[in-house]
Amino acid sequence: MTIATVRHGTRRCPACGGPATQSPRTARGKKAIGGGPLEIVACACGAAFQPRVPTEEELARWYDYMGHNPLNMQTTPLLDRRLGRMVDGFEPVRLTSRLVEIGIGGGLFVRTATTRGWDVWGTEISPSCVAALRPIMGERLHEGTVETIPFPDGSFDGAAMIEVIEHFDDPLPYLKAAHRLLRPGGRLFVTTPNARGMAGRVLGTQWRAYTDEHLSYFEPRSVTALLARAGFVDIEIDTTNFDLLAITVQLRDRLPRRHRRSPTPAPSSAASPPTPPKRTERLGWAASAFDTAIELTNRVARFTRLGDTLKVAARRP
Repeated sequence: MTIATVRHGTRRCPACGGPATQSPRTARGKKAIGGGPLEIVACACGAAFQPRVPTEEELARWYDYMGHNPLNMQTTPLLDRRLGRMVDGFEPVRLTSRLVEIGIGGGLFVRTATTRGWDVWGTEISPSCVAALRPIMGERLHEGTVETIPFPDGSFDGAAMIEVIEHFDDPLPYLKAAHRLLRPGGRLFVTTPNARGMAGRVLGTQWRAYTDEHLSYFEPRSVTALLARAGFVDIEIDTTNFDLLAITVQLRDRLPRRHRRSPTPAPSSAASPPTPPKRTERLGWAASAFDTAIELTNRVARFTRLGDTLKVAARRP
């Protein structure tokens, strides 16, 4: 993860650069970095953002936790498959086999791309993440902001920004840097929460994507405008994934207590433990069925444009 370019104080829209057009909404029960209430303002272009920019010191303390949390370095079979599909999206533009990831975080995308034969470079500002990944990446890992990146211009087939731009107070310089690093015809791939997806519409600022470390929020129209400002063309947007867990939990918590189902009582300690299922015999079938269910769900998300994740592909002309 790469933290925001900091300009402490009141912000302008991260997508179009204009002023906010609505009064701040306060996210009930949530705090911003620094301890104040989490406030969100909106712009006419469709973007939303926190009006206050945290200080550089606040952000540095906040993001150093990442490399100390082992969950940021671990993957699952489902995540492996998702990352694999992201990496495979760069195959049509593979010439040099060089990718750059801006905000590598725990390095999961880096590891997946490396196993597929890509030479992956990256940037990261979290010291703990850099310390964990330096032995793997060496000089191909730049510690610092993308504005100071020493990599050669026009030297990468692809650039990835996975769940990153929502953390920036001003993502435009980062996207312009990605544009500069890509060769002509190179591909940019971006993912970020969709503020106009199903969960955002149903839950508003109570959706878990509205959180202290997310400074900016986008939907298809605003993210398209942002990438166009950075010089990208052929911008394609998918909306995928429904955050059904968040919707279910939030709606359940809103129900009066008498309408909630009582939890199933735990079995008595005297009872015999159940026979474990034969997981090895079922694993392949279960993974296939789960992938099929996910694909069907994503088709609905794309068709309705209500998926809770934006997946954006664009080209450097």
